[in-house]
Amino acid sequence: MNRIKKSLIIFGLLVLTLPVMVYFPNKGTNDITILLGWTAHIDRWGPLNAYSIINTNHDYESADYPPISFINLWLALKAAAIGNVTWMIGIKILILVYYLATWASLIYLSTFVRGRSIEMSTAVSSGLFLGGLYFVIISEAFSSMDITFAPFVVFSLVLFARRKYLISGICLALAILVKWIAMLMLPAFLFYFINKKGRWYRIDRFAMYKFFGGVMLIIGLLIIGFWLNHISLFSLVEALRRTFYRPNLAPPALNFIWIVTYLIKQIYPETYVGVIRNNTYLFQLISAVIFLLAGILILKSYLKRKKDIVSLLQTSLMISWSYFIWRTGVHENHLFITVLTALCLAVLNTNWSNIRLYLWLNFIGLANLVLFFGFPIREGSVLLPGSVGNIWGVNLAVLLAVFHILIYFVYLRRFLQFQYRSAAD
Repeated sequence: MNRIKKSLIIFGLLVLTLPVMVYFPNKGTNDITILLGWTAHIDRWGPLNAYSIINTNHDYESADYPPISFINLWLALKAAAIGNVTWMIGIKILILVYYLATWASLIYLSTFVRGRSIEMSTAVSSGLFLGGLYFVIISEAFSSMDITFAPFVVFSLVLFARRKYLISGICLALAILVKWIAMLMLPAFLFYFINKKGRWYRIDRFAMYKFFGGVMLIIGLLIIGFWLNHISLFSLVEALRRTFYRPNLAPPALNFIWIVTYLIKQIYPETYVGVIRNNTYLFQLISAVIFLLAGILILKSYLKRKKDIVSLLQTSLMISWSYFIWRTGVHENHLFITVLTALCLAVLNTNWSNIRLYLWLNFIGLANLVLFFGFPIREGSVLLPGSVGNIWGVNLAVLLAVFHILIYFVYLRRFLQFQYRSAAD
């Protein structure tokens, strides 16, 4: 029976890894052109110097990525040179390595936190990670760099659950310095150390100092590295500014702002561009206020919960999901951290409630990608019969956005009313 089980697991893994081989040659979206441009600068000046120059010189389009992303691109450049392949293939190799590292980290999470056997951990983690298709399509088919921060997040969660707070903080800091979006997990980690007993709040200061000490250690080393190499710290500020302040109101993302822009187009078909530009700051302010209120409600509910790795993941999920739903300037790939958190939750507590949430987010994430960039095929993609620019396409996008928001409200209500059953299952 053990031989049969192992054979079935191996066969299943072979089937589930087929999309990786199919989509590896895909160039992806226009993002790969931007990455290749940055790689050219890295080849000329080195990773950190290139990062500083393009973020402080108006002759170049500044980057909204953290500095470790440029180190990753430098590694892709070296891989391309060693393998005597193009820079694009070097980037694809880098993405594949991080994809496999994320897979391994999920097995590690299931084994050492959940306490499963290695065979069961491999089967559960692989089935969820590979079977969902979201991660292979966004990484291998569309060449998104989001997967490069995923293993750091998962390893941070494993170490956090094992109370190795210093190393966990180091891993989370590395995740943030690969993709800024990982910052959305910080409030959940902070409030984890605050427990409410009656009317009083108790703070586990020693554990909190260790965790955030690990975060600050990496950030401090980065600042020292910039200073020793005479690299402007303003480049970090500029990258953060571009990340959290975007002049475009609604990039391709199925969220509340997409519905708002659609309604404006219907009400002002001739002048909607001017209406949006003239009211961008107002929309951004309203968006920020709604997101802040949602975050406060989520954290207030979190304070009353038992503090464990499951409640931490649930809170992180709701905060990052709220960010995607309400904030302006959100792109389709910003749902990545929410889907990743749902995946970790399903790996730890593999019940129908968590799997269903993960599948919902998988579907929405894939709908975001396919609707705006087409269905991926080998070495390309096929656009849907009707684009976002015409009536049929826009209506479909709005319907999916409404559907997405309704699902979000269902889970937000359950979370706030303590009906999110996965914590008890």
